[in-house]
Amino acid sequence: MRTFFKLSLCVFLFGFSVPVIAQQPFAKTLLWRISGNGLKKPSYLFGTMHLTDKRLFNFTDSVYRAIETSDGLAIEVNPDEMMAYIINKTFDQLGKGKSVKDILGNKDYNKYSAPLAKKFGKPADEITTSDLMKEKNKWMTEYLEKGEMPTFVDGYLYGIAKKQGKWIGGIEDVADQANVLDDLIDKSDISYILADKNVEPGKNQQPAVNDGVETMITAYTSQDINAIENITEASTTTERKDILLIHRNIKMARRIDSLAALRTMFFAIGAAHLPGDSGVIRLLQARGFTVEPVMSNKKIAAASYKFKEVETPWVEVKDEQGSYSVSMPGNPVDLKLFGILKMKFLFDITNFSGFYTMSATGPRVFINNDSTYTAFTDRMFRGQPITSEKKLEKNGVKGREYAVSLNGVSARVQIFLKDRTAFVAMVYALKKETTSSPATEKFFRSFIINPGYTPQIAGNTVFSDSIMGISFSSPVTLVANTNISRQDNNGWKISALNNTDPATGNFIMLSSKEVIAGRYISNDSLVYGGMNQFLQLQYDNIKYSDTVIQ
Repeated sequence: MRTFFKLSLCVFLFGFSVPVIAQQPFAKTLLWRISGNGLKKPSYLFGTMHLTDKRLFNFTDSVYRAIETSDGLAIEVNPDEMMAYIINKTFDQLGKGKSVKDILGNKDYNKYSAPLAKKFGKPADEITTSDLMKEKNKWMTEYLEKGEMPTFVDGYLYGIAKKQGKWIGGIEDVADQANVLDDLIDKSDISYILADKNVEPGKNQQPAVNDGVETMITAYTSQDINAIENITEASTTTERKDILLIHRNIKMARRIDSLAALRTMFFAIGAAHLPGDSGVIRLLQARGFTVEPVMSNKKIAAASYKFKEVETPWVEVKDEQGSYSVSMPGNPVDLKLFGILKMKFLFDITNFSGFYTMSATGPRVFINNDSTYTAFTDRMFRGQPITSEKKLEKNGVKGREYAVSLNGVSARVQIFLKDRTAFVAMVYALKKETTSSPATEKFFRSFIINPGYTPQIAGNTVFSDSIMGISFSSPVTLVANTNISRQDNNGWKISALNNTDPATGNFIMLSSKEVIAGRYISNDSLVYGGMNQFLQLQYDNIKYSDTVIQ
């Protein structure tokens, strides 16, 4: 689970740490009023810092007033959409970013492959940009975890607006940040990751990192966006500045223009996006808006701010098969892990927690014994020690609850087994206390297994594909698996379709491997042998049958 936080925070924190050069000094404030250009009422622009340090949460009374008088609030990216993307990316075993081979030439790959393999404990050709980014930025998650607040500044403000019944959303599309991590990794980062032996004796990099963050926190609490700009000026290249700031600033300004035309808005974005010739302030002014500083000396600690909350009803959620129902504090998104497992997921940015539910039918009846649960937990927790375990029963269905710490992220999981179907409900959170909060308890209490549920027989259907040139009878409708379908570096165009038969729990897949134009298959036995070896690594008791068609 920690991976989810790392991937999102890398994008957010990098958004703070890249410089642009200001044309002239800006007023010492993080809050700016947007007016003119046809707006009937003003909207507001506020600079944030994406950490959980308590010192960052002493906002001026003007900030709270601006949120209260606005109809909506938007942060950089809609958190539900971003986390859904990150989770799908994390579980997509075939798409974890560009490989090291993709970003290095043959000469550099040969130079770095052996030390990288030793560093990550796996073959170099399996190491991706996501692996490199996580290793490079381990300090980010560590710094986040030691913060006193349950979420970072943007999430806190997002939660205030949500509790006040405001419209809430994102400014950028997920795609605007989705590929940033891949674009930011190059040979210099690999050298940095492998440079431990080159660190000057008696010194290490962590204190320097901490000093840099402390300096940024000082500038932020002083509301000095000029200082923020100057501090980060030497930390990046022009190319990276374009990727992290300028390109995104241009789109942010355009989206802010559109959103402010619909309703009065409070926009919360990383403070480094505000200043500079290509900063959002200047870009909005170039679009005809008046953007002026809002000054205030009165600060209110987060714990002291009181406001009238609007009761937000929980949403009743049912899965498509009608196997269970549950209540969540918002509308979940549908995830399909590995292109196979269907899951309901809701991310609560206000306290960095996630709610999951799913049901999965297998080909054999599940036995409620220790070995069955051990098999589940081994897969889910990957050897991490379980801190507590207890037996459960719900609607006559027996189950277990587990608490576990997954590399610094706390989780509570409930697993119920009924015939051939497994039901799972899980909550994870950055702070351990969140997994026993009233909201978490309400979620687990609401998880109801339908006592009359039985997997439905779908019946045979005819699959036909004119491109592949095949047609056959299938027990279920096959759908494209985009996680597996791809064109790889070896010249294969791979197409895959799959589905699970709810009546039997059987998984049905159709896979096609086609050589790209200009190539041909020299030996079909090698192709079959490679597929067999791949399957044998994952499954026992494999049975093969060969056939020739036309």
